[in-house]
Amino acid sequence: MNEFKVEGLILKMLPYGEGNHILNVFSKENGLISLFVKKQKKISHFLISPLTHAEFVLRPGKGELYPCEEISPLSSFLKIREKIESFEAAFHILNALTLSQYPHKSGPYLYDLLIRYLHEIPSSPNAQNLATSFLLKTLRHEGIFGLSEVCTTCQTLLGNTCYAYGGESYCFDHSPSHAFALSPEELHSLLFLAFCRILPDISHHIAPLLLHKKVHDLFHLSFHA
Repeated sequence: MNEFKVEGLILKMLPYGEGNHILNVFSKENGLISLFVKKQKKISHFLISPLTHAEFVLRPGKGELYPCEEISPLSSFLKIREKIESFEAAFHILNALTLSQYPHKSGPYLYDLLIRYLHEIPSSPNAQNLATSFLLKTLRHEGIFGLSEVCTTCQTLLGNTCYAYGGESYCFDHSPSHAFALSPEELHSLLFLAFCRILPDISHHIAPLLLHKKVHDLFHLSFHA
């Protein structure tokens, strides 16, 4: 039957027909893939819920949909589901992957980063910081993060305000019309969350109040431009 195994994390589960399901999975070696789970396979509903990290036994199907024969769980991240803040942070991370990644585009670094962040979220005193950091690192991974402390156009050091647009930094004189402003404190915090590798330090970082929304807006504008 040419079965093969794939490690991945379920991002979304969609009912299909009578008792069947389609799973959107971010896999380590194959990027985003879609799996078809038949009712007859009698796979536990718990094993096909979002946030399930598992090894999937698949076989080639028609088009882009892979029939799923078996699911062996590696982690269900149950502790994430215990607190609303943790669950919301994980939801933002999963949504970011759905928005930014292409089918069958391999991203093993981003996949490993995803699993690290999900393991860190339950013990984090500020899970929102982790979600914001993951969004910024996804922008870096996709090559559309160029924010810095100098203007992209004139290379002058930015003063009281940085204007962000399209993943780039601008001074007032060169800022595009739809750019949004970042204070020096917000820019410094944003760069810390984008480049820090120590997850507990990210969790304990005190970010300006509006930064999370601004990063969320920056991320979505980057993939809807």
